Amino acid sequence: MNNLEINISGNNLIISHSGHEYYSIRIDFLDEKSSDNTSEWIMQLMDKTWVSNDLLYRIAQFVDKKHPDNSIDWKATFFIVEKAAFLNSMSGILTEKKSTITEELIEQVQLGIKETNDENHKIIEQIMNKRLMEYDLL
Repeated sequence: MNNLEINISGNNLIISHSGHEYYSIRIDFLDEKSSDNTSEWIMQLMDKTWVSNDLLYRIAQFVDKKHPDNSIDWKATFFIVEKAAFLNSMSGILTEKKSTITEELIEQVQLGIKETNDENHKIIEQIMNKRLMEYDLL
C-alpha cells in the first residue's frame, strides 16, 4: 500500500491512508528499544505487509525528532530491515526463475541466500547508510 501517512492525534502517532487508520502508537512509547538497542516499533512494523521501508524510515525520523536523546541503534535496526528486504527480493527472483532451473539448484541458492555472504552484507550496509543519510538518521 503506497502513500501511507503519518499523523499525530493527541498523544498518538497514527499511520493512515485516505483517512483510514491502520495503526496507532503512543508517542511516549516510540523510543522503546530491544535488548540489542534496535527499535522495538520498527521491528514490529517491518513484518506487516502494508508497511514499506520508506514508512519505517519516516517513523524513525519522527522518533529521532521527538526523542532526540534516544539510544536506539538506527544502524543495527535498519541493517535488519534492509537485510530482510534484500532476502525477500532474492527469494522473489528465485520464484520467478523456478521453471527454468532444477530443484537441486534452487535448494543450493536458497541455502546461499540464508547464509548471506560478506559481499551481500556490504551491499546491504551501503543501502542502509545511504537511506540513513537521506532521512537524517546518521
